[in-house]
Amino acid sequence: MKKKLGKKKIIIAVVVLAVVAVAVMKMTGGEEEIVNPVNTGELIIADLQQVVSIKGSIEGSDSAEVASSENREISAIYVKEGDRVSRGQVLAVLKPSEDTETNDSYAKEQAKNTMEAAKFEYEAQQLLYQEGAVSKQAMLQAQTAYENSVSAYNALFDTKKKDEKNEITSPIDGTITRVNASVGLMANEIQNNAPLFVVENLDDLQMKVRVSEYDVGSIRIGQTVSISGQVLGDDVVQGVVSRIAPTGEAKDGNNNEMVIPVTISITERNDHLIAGVSAKAEILTAQAQQVLTLPLEALVTDNMTGEKYVFVVEDGIVHKKPVTLGLEGDFDAEITGGDLKAGDRVVLSPSPELADGMAVTDMTAAMEAMEAGGAAGGEEGADE
Repeated sequence: MKKKLGKKKIIIAVVVLAVVAVAVMKMTGGEEEIVNPVNTGELIIADLQQVVSIKGSIEGSDSAEVASSENREISAIYVKEGDRVSRGQVLAVLKPSEDTETNDSYAKEQAKNTMEAAKFEYEAQQLLYQEGAVSKQAMLQAQTAYENSVSAYNALFDTKKKDEKNEITSPIDGTITRVNASVGLMANEIQNNAPLFVVENLDDLQMKVRVSEYDVGSIRIGQTVSISGQVLGDDVVQGVVSRIAPTGEAKDGNNNEMVIPVTISITERNDHLIAGVSAKAEILTAQAQQVLTLPLEALVTDNMTGEKYVFVVEDGIVHKKPVTLGLEGDFDAEITGGDLKAGDRVVLSPSPELADGMAVTDMTAAMEAMEAGGAAGGEEGADE
């Protein structure tokens, strides 16, 4: 199938080339021979941007996984996914265990005994102090011990404090994005060790990406980011690089490439953008406005000397011209040096056989001229 498709593409290319060749022959009266046909691109003045494109996931700016180590049954759940909660709000309640009740009874009995012993000691110290047998300091120490024992005993009957031991609360303000808890389950036995609840701050969204070690050198805090994704349709929202991790981590187990976690704060609101979806971030690392640009497809680099050059077509002859580049984008680069100007036509994907001073036929220019002529003819016909 691939071979058939490959042959089909070659046939189409040959047919197109033949059509252009015939057009050129007609334009030149059929007298000129088509020599060394080439395709060209025009140098233009344009704005140029350098971006690092990378995919990541959207999430809340603050999140918390609420879990419990208590081996106790969940007796009630008060929230569902999508509910907004405040810090300290009760999300669920655990059923007191029999062991807890037994321990409470034992603790109360012990506290009562301690309180009664402290009371007896305090009263004895009072009598001894009145008779001058002990110091005032000794009597006051006994008084303090008795008062503390009374507080400890009463605390065991504090219903509010008792309830707090059984309650699962939210540690942050946010929205419940996951509820893995169910009434009747044990709090510490949720499937796959998942948390009971996940709470996220969805008012401020962020995007976390992992930037290659080869690109992170151009990333800076404060750089602008354009974010797009399927959930956004044709919309693009803006963000800013807010954090770059101080250390890298392995990309995966198959190679030695490292990646650096980078956090992007989303600064533009969009009702379609939600946490949990994937998106693409384009981090603007550099830009140049209204500069002479070159299609990278036209660039040739000498493997021996490292010299960069292009072939410029002038009156059917190619001229090899050195070029110095500045900012490079995905498809074009800024020209910072060389005998080049806007409007020059450079050979795209030049073949190894192309040499300075060689005669060529600019097929791209011929096709553009033919299309322009056809458009002009159509306008004249319409006027008639």
